Amino acid sequence: MKLVESMTIKELYLGDIEGKNEFNLDNEKRVEETYLNIKNIDSEFINNNKYYIYGHKGTGKTSLLRYVEYKVKKKKNQTITILFKEIKQDTLIYSTFKNLLAQVKDKNSAAIAFWQWFLLSITIEEIFPNYKDKTDLIFNTNNGIFRILSGFLVSIVKGLSVKYGNADINGELSFSDLTLNETSDIFAAGQKIRKLENYIRNNLNTKLYVLIDELETSTLSTSYEEDAILIKNLILTVENLNNLSTNLTLITAVRTEVLNNIFTAGDEINKLLESKGEEIKWTYDNYGLEHPLIKMIIKKIRYSMKEYSQVSSSKIEKATNKEIFERWFPNKLLKDINGNNAKFLLHNTWIKPRDLVRFLQIMQDHAVTEKYFTRSHYDKTVKEYSTKAWTELKEELISIISKDKINILEKVFANYFKTFSYPELIARFNEKSNLKLEDVENIINILYEIGFIGNNYWNERKKRFVYRYSYRGEKTLDDNERIEIHRGLWMNFSLKDNKASYVNVNGSNDYSDTTDSMNDMKEKLRELGIK
Repeated sequence: MKLVESMTIKELYLGDIEGKNEFNLDNEKRVEETYLNIKNIDSEFINNNKYYIYGHKGTGKTSLLRYVEYKVKKKKNQTITILFKEIKQDTLIYSTFKNLLAQVKDKNSAAIAFWQWFLLSITIEEIFPNYKDKTDLIFNTNNGIFRILSGFLVSIVKGLSVKYGNADINGELSFSDLTLNETSDIFAAGQKIRKLENYIRNNLNTKLYVLIDELETSTLSTSYEEDAILIKNLILTVENLNNLSTNLTLITAVRTEVLNNIFTAGDEINKLLESKGEEIKWTYDNYGLEHPLIKMIIKKIRYSMKEYSQVSSSKIEKATNKEIFERWFPNKLLKDINGNNAKFLLHNTWIKPRDLVRFLQIMQDHAVTEKYFTRSHYDKTVKEYSTKAWTELKEELISIISKDKINILEKVFANYFKTFSYPELIARFNEKSNLKLEDVENIINILYEIGFIGNNYWNERKKRFVYRYSYRGEKTLDDNERIEIHRGLWMNFSLKDNKASYVNVNGSNDYSDTTDSMNDMKEKLRELGIK
């Protein structure tokens, strides 16, 4: 008899594509039972040993940050959350800031001074509401640069009662009377910063966590350079303020592609990330039931089953991961020798929480009243998932390359082959675009970095097929070996088999069976001495 036999797929809780939506103090049970804590939250982040979270889009940076917030609040400590991307909601303030920053020669010094002053002012405002000299706070300054920068960010800090001089920060601000004197402005800011630092150092007796998220840039934005300046110097400021007091902890999450784009700052940021950062990635040797992402899904399914059937919850609790997984995936999705459904799901996504949850949610929409998932549900999922996967990758690319180059990519790969050599790929770009070779090679490197392409070839020495992708931990593309487009994109770009290099073991043209089934079969045959 199956576990909770009457339960259907629509009753499953598979998580949220936006991981931050999974954390709710009103539902502590779900948070505790479904979140897969692969990091030591207390020793690394809450105790201020690490304070940078970085990784590619969809890897779970915000989820980890929200879990830190959840744990902090359970300890009855205070938090402030700042969302960088919401800064631009106030067009007036942002455009004025851009104009001012354009006049400043030493943009880095101005940005660092601002961040220090702003974050210290927020801390004072939150923890010491009776602080006597309010003119020390950035919100009340008449200083040209910093008054603008203050208004630029303060409206995104939720839950604070912050005064912006005599003006209402939610109303329209007038900047016509502001002047710019770079040297004196920064010097005056430095004096205020030193005073606030000393006050916090001597008086902060309770824990405060400042969580800064959604640090991202976009090449579509006319403020791209200003965003990069602010993000780069915010990272440096976090390091500085975390040395101020053991009771003050700042933690920030930033996307890898954004970091790669601001590394013009030199080695300083690299060293900070290496010593005080935690990269979120899901590269593991085991691609079966022991893979953390599959464990994550099993935790969510187990929770769903317990919630559905309180009577048999103890039986569900005692069930193995294999029993839970096979309750919902009893039959092979891939009809090969091994039929490893967990491996199949992972290989058809980018091995990131958001991708896997999205994939399963689409399958869930096609199953609904069924008692378990079948190959038919998978087949109905592929096209929609492929389209959404490309949309997700475009959002990642727009932080790195222009919209025009993304349009070129769509032309280059539309109706192309699934596999090809490096020279063939160069030739395809030459056929479909006027890009210089240097630009093409740079784009290819970027496509590898985001997981758009990778290697897939037979290694005679190891007697197995080799899959090289950035998200599997391989740093660079091997341009001497066969290259493939990630199979999650095949349907979106209507890709073709390349001279029968892929043959489905069932004789069909269904792309989803192609690589894994043939490769696994060839490996098994070679192990038996059959060529």
